[in-house]
Amino acid sequence: MEKSLQPEDVAIKRLNSAISEYRRLCLKNHLLYTTCKSLAIILAAMIPLIGVFEPTTTILLPLMPVKVTPIQLAAILGAMSAIVHSFESFFQFHRQWIHTSLTEDALTREKYLYLTQVEPYEQSHHRYKALARRVETILEKANCQWASRDANPSAASAERPTVLTPKITSAVITSETQSLNDAEGPFAQSATTTAVTSVDLQTAAR
Repeated sequence: MEKSLQPEDVAIKRLNSAISEYRRLCLKNHLLYTTCKSLAIILAAMIPLIGVFEPTTTILLPLMPVKVTPIQLAAILGAMSAIVHSFESFFQFHRQWIHTSLTEDALTREKYLYLTQVEPYEQSHHRYKALARRVETILEKANCQWASRDANPSAASAERPTVLTPKITSAVITSETQSLNDAEGPFAQSATTTAVTSVDLQTAAR
């Protein structure tokens, strides 16, 4: 007959299981993200190289008994690059990688604090209760954050850094023009006088 687990053993087992699961998901998403990005870069970089071939050249595709022209091959590579990029964007491997990595780090931190009996685990009695509460809080927060992002697709764009674009208003243009006129002084006035005189001469000639 198996010995019943103590509450402290249950809390530690739950923590280790969560760390292992999030580490596995982190590694999987990292591998998928880097693979998709690498394929997209390679396919996109191969398109300009097709320009070295003559337009009338026929190229045999690897693993396929099909001959295509350089233009057709460039179109195929471009389509494949777009498919790989869309695949990565749809499944959000990068966001999942960051999400699982942060959660794993938070759980690992709680484990080290618990084992070294550092605050909030400095008291020897009922430390496992505090550990269980904090672990479940981390897991619940991670699940809620991911669910809210799925429910609101615009949240991803909201997280991007805002690019500030300077706006040039008419007041600024007027101020700059006035400062240039003041700096030029008699030169601007002489240029204006010359322009008016040339206009007058053209009018008189007509």
